[in-house]
Amino acid sequence: MLTRLVRDQELARDLAQETFFKVYSRLDHFDTSRRFGPWLFRIGVNLGLDQLRRHDGLSAVSIDRAAPDDQGAYDVPDPDPRIQAELAQEVQFILERIPVAYRTILVLRDLEGFSSAEVAAIAGRREATVRWRLAKAREMFREHWERRHEQARRED
Repeated sequence: MLTRLVRDQELARDLAQETFFKVYSRLDHFDTSRRFGPWLFRIGVNLGLDQLRRHDGLSAVSIDRAAPDDQGAYDVPDPDPRIQAELAQEVQFILERIPVAYRTILVLRDLEGFSSAEVAAIAGRREATVRWRLAKAREMFREHWERRHEQARRED
């Protein structure tokens, strides 16, 4: 997830290490009546977003795979890797145009596969807010996608 967020594998490793350090040092703050995974991811996502704010002015989220054997819901079954790379690049371009608050929810839910409840826990929002933002993010994505493809048709 961090690699997709910050688009730099070494930085993602550093952030993962920092995440685990923060989790370890704050274990006494963990509410044992809640699930551990969303708490862990929330810390990681917050560190990643802080990094983007400090250095990139909230740069893009990537759908590129973190590792060759990493499987994701965004995989395209086409055997030609150029088609998959072009699609990933196109999706990346569209994601960059979506505000980060919506983009983060969209990536966590649709690309990372977390449930709405897990996304709510990670993002520190109510589940209803997550569902609303997800619907809005999907709408923004669709509008940008259609506009981009309509523009490409006109240029051809």
